Amino acid sequence: MPDTLASPPELAMADRLAWLERENARLHKITDVLMDRVERSMDVQGSAFSLFQTSVTLGQVVRDRTTQLSSALSALAATNQELTALNAQLRRENADRRAAEVAMRQAKNEAERANLSKTKFLAAISHDLLQPLNAARLFVAALLEGRTSPRNGRLASGISNALEGVDGLLNTLLDMSKLDAGVIEAEIRPFDANGLFLDLVEEHTGVARARGLDLRFVPCSLTLSSDQQLMTRILRNFLSNAIRYTPAGRVLLGCRRLGDTVRIGVWDTGPGIPEDKLGLIFEEFQQVGQPPLDREKGLGLGLAIVERIAGILDHPVHVRSHVGRGTVFAVDVPVARTTSGRIAPPQGAQRVAGVGLGDVRVLAIDDDPQITAAMATLLGAWGCRVETATAVGDAIARARAVGGALDLIIADYHLSDGPIGLDTVETLQGLLPARVPALMITADRCPALRHEVQLRGYAILGKPVKPAPLRAMITHLLSRKAPPARVPA
Repeated sequence: MPDTLASPPELAMADRLAWLERENARLHKITDVLMDRVERSMDVQGSAFSLFQTSVTLGQVVRDRTTQLSSALSALAATNQELTALNAQLRRENADRRAAEVAMRQAKNEAERANLSKTKFLAAISHDLLQPLNAARLFVAALLEGRTSPRNGRLASGISNALEGVDGLLNTLLDMSKLDAGVIEAEIRPFDANGLFLDLVEEHTGVARARGLDLRFVPCSLTLSSDQQLMTRILRNFLSNAIRYTPAGRVLLGCRRLGDTVRIGVWDTGPGIPEDKLGLIFEEFQQVGQPPLDREKGLGLGLAIVERIAGILDHPVHVRSHVGRGTVFAVDVPVARTTSGRIAPPQGAQRVAGVGLGDVRVLAIDDDPQITAAMATLLGAWGCRVETATAVGDAIARARAVGGALDLIIADYHLSDGPIGLDTVETLQGLLPARVPALMITADRCPALRHEVQLRGYAILGKPVKPAPLRAMITHLLSRKAPPARVPA
């Protein structure tokens, strides 16, 4: 290949210079092109290296992220296993809880059935339990009404006191059973506070006087809104405890207005209750400061009954005591907003007097011959002329025989055969020329029963019958100018 730099020999010197300039320019162009190619080649190699470095870096990042992700996935798998185990445990616990709830409901239902059965049983046998006690108290009362020697009088009084104790214990146990079974319901109605105070004080005056205590009350003109029967039980327990535990001094029943409520309290001058014992006095079988279960002081259930009744009525109970100075038990009772409704009459009606019982014709109805015999003996000692009947047919025959001369009917509410005593009295009223006052005797303390008797216009007393309330009630019934109009059944 010929050398491009050699000039042709045939060219002249000037031509040779021109040719060299052209060749030089052409070589410069070739050099520029080659340099450009080299630069571009270097740039390409540099980018590839950068990409290589980036690729290496990204690969490391990917490996690190992959390692982290693997660790996170492993932790997540472990957490999922824990959650699965926890869910299984929760399912087992829920199943156990549901089984426990079913067992608890079954146990609760069984307990409620047992309580209801016990209450029904006690309600059923209370009549049979109180029948002989009622007869015994009436016979003893008749004995005390007659002329007896001092020795026999003391014996009769002792028997009467013993029967009083049995009566109190039996009624307390029956009350506790009904309260625990939840079968007692409150019937809220307006009633006269002063009438209730009078009845309670007159009921306890004899006992207080026998213990040398001065029992008084402060008159109250307010009308209360509560269940009169249940309130009577609360205040009767307060008074009984005050008289029972106060060796000397006085007992006071009174009240204090506190806005829309009235605080009714019983104050005594007894030994008082230590402050650290105040929390125990409302528990069952507690007799603070007395030998364990001192029978002369009762069973220690009185305040436990008070607390349960106050809970039913939603009436707060308060106690304040100073050792050596005395104690006050009180209950807060709402004041009636209006007195336009029917005000319940005083329960014992023991304030009515001035009506004699001589030659009063009475028809006594009871399916127990001992009761009718005892009632006839007691009423006869008071001067009454008594006709007795132990069956409905017998009662109808006696009523027809006596006719318009009959002054009063005394009947047991629960008769063993035929209609109840209340319906029997209604039947007799239809046979008589004029409506005759009637007194129902029952061992059932159900508020609905008492309300039914009062709705029909009759009086009611609980068994066992106490002579003083019986005589006071008879006196009250006979003192009415005109018998109330008959209320349809």
